[in-house]
Amino acid sequence: MAIGDPLSKTTTYGDVEDIVRIQTKTIDDEALSPSLMLKLISLSVQKIARVLNGATAPFYLKTNSTLTLSGTANPYTCDISALNPFLDSIIRVVHVTTGGTRTLVKKLTAEEAERVSSLTAMYASSIFYFHDGDALRFYAGTSFTVTIASDTIELKYYRQPAVGTLSAQTVVYDAAFTISGTTVTNFTGVLAAHVGGTLVGTDAVAALFNRVITKYVSSTSFEISSTVTNAGACTVGYIIPAGAFSVAITRGTYVDILDCYAPLIIDDVRSSVLAYKNNGTIDQGLQAGIDKQLTDIYRAYGASQMTSKQ
Repeated sequence: MAIGDPLSKTTTYGDVEDIVRIQTKTIDDEALSPSLMLKLISLSVQKIARVLNGATAPFYLKTNSTLTLSGTANPYTCDISALNPFLDSIIRVVHVTTGGTRTLVKKLTAEEAERVSSLTAMYASSIFYFHDGDALRFYAGTSFTVTIASDTIELKYYRQPAVGTLSAQTVVYDAAFTISGTTVTNFTGVLAAHVGGTLVGTDAVAALFNRVITKYVSSTSFEISSTVTNAGACTVGYIIPAGAFSVAITRGTYVDILDCYAPLIIDDVRSSVLAYKNNGTIDQGLQAGIDKQLTDIYRAYGASQMTSKQ
């Protein structure tokens, strides 16, 4: 199963909408437009997925082992904006060399990241990371070697649910361009939306490199986060857009929740619709049933954990 595949195999957004409309007698309610109903279902999917992220991790726990580093010490940068679907929370980060050496990367708090110079000196053979928005910032100890041209980052994380069909913008390719300092020129097809994306290619002596795009200059020029080792006339360049995904929800889209949890989605959406019909008053009986189902998920998970430890 690919990361972007929905967990449901039979339950679609349309199924949930039709059942809820029948149960709440809103089949002909013009105020509850089809697009609004799809949004309500999407919000319910995200809510329930967050519960399942903590209680049944195997369904949403994913690994990406092809992430690359850019920039110079300290910090190096790893762009995670293009994860598909998007990141919910990070479980483990591992630094991997081309020789296969794996090093667990320790997580820093915001306060620790501010005094990183003393940390990298004290823990000279270690590497640390700080989660900063759509990027991971890496701080290597004074005795730890990072080779951005070849090292990769393995990221294990809980993903968010796909709330529709995700499609990425096209990667832009050019077979001949020039790098001078941190400025790239003669690269056809540059867009302002590429800022934050990554330039991957080979430099003037055919050595691989990757850099984050930091500034749009023109349709043929932009700036990158740091210089490359061998600047000049370069060949084989790819611009990979950052987090450039469009989302389209349709009635035929499968919900990204296991089919066994479809009744929970239906109840949750029905609760929202009934609150609308009752001028904002929540159906307490229905809400109690929803809360019980969520509690049962955690209890079942806790029981399975206890059994596995015996």
